[in-house]
Amino acid sequence: MKALKKVYRFITLIIIMLMFSSCFSKGEYNPTEALTVDKLQDENLSIVVTDKLLYYMTRKITEERHFVEYIFKDRNIERDFKATKDNLNNVSKEDLFIYNGLDVEPWFNEFTNKLNKNKVGVINISRGINLINYTKERKYNGKNISRNPYYWMNIDNYKIALLNIKNSIQDKDPKNRDYYERNFQKEVKGLQELEKMVSKIKIKLKEYTIYYEEEDLEYFTRYLGMNSIKLKESKEENNLLLEKSKDKDKIIFLYNDSQKNKKYDDFIKTNKIKSIRVLFLNESANYIDTLKYDLKILGEI
Repeated sequence: MKALKKVYRFITLIIIMLMFSSCFSKGEYNPTEALTVDKLQDENLSIVVTDKLLYYMTRKITEERHFVEYIFKDRNIERDFKATKDNLNNVSKEDLFIYNGLDVEPWFNEFTNKLNKNKVGVINISRGINLINYTKERKYNGKNISRNPYYWMNIDNYKIALLNIKNSIQDKDPKNRDYYERNFQKEVKGLQELEKMVSKIKIKLKEYTIYYEEEDLEYFTRYLGMNSIKLKESKEENNLLLEKSKDKDKIIFLYNDSQKNKKYDDFIKTNKIKSIRVLFLNESANYIDTLKYDLKILGEI
């Protein structure tokens, strides 16, 4: 019976991934790549998460236990997803459905409200974090987005999100509560190196003025205590901002999306401003590696 149970769970997970993938073209989604099943135990939870960031975070807590898979490997696909009845039915059969919240998935309210929650536990990992709102609402799939979703660029917020994941798994598997707690504490300890880097960078950046255009960066700039200034639309206004800078040799332009910021190329080149690109999420790396990269390039200025 146990063997049959394991086979049934494995088949169910594949069906979920195929159901989700049917919403997209074959070139956009690879359910075989997305599905990851590690060593089986006598009792395994089936955990579905929305993206790779959550997959890595959940794996920090579960390590090799349980079925864990992510649905979307691309953030744009994740935002544009439209639920079907089959998606809802299959996710309802799982033990945990974990999502980011805060409009990373603009569809999450409608989707989670329609889930049959007799079995599945629905976990919004952004609960309890410090929010930053956009100055103007944005639209995705006809939905208004008012909250900046990139909360994990603040290490304190990441810890809260990880805690929410840990608590949800402990609730589903209370007999292994201590095991998950140890894994959580191990990850928190691993963040201490990043926090030491942050402390040093905060001191170094006190001498700098940081220009940026993308509001998505604000969790990062505020966490690092940067003297940051959002650029204006016109070159004249930006030149006036530049004149107020104390030290013209200690100015940085911070960005993530190079396409969005092409309009500032002339301003940056004319004024010989150093540009630094920050990664929000490296799809092939985990959170610590991505943030370590961002902090390292800032530490090298």
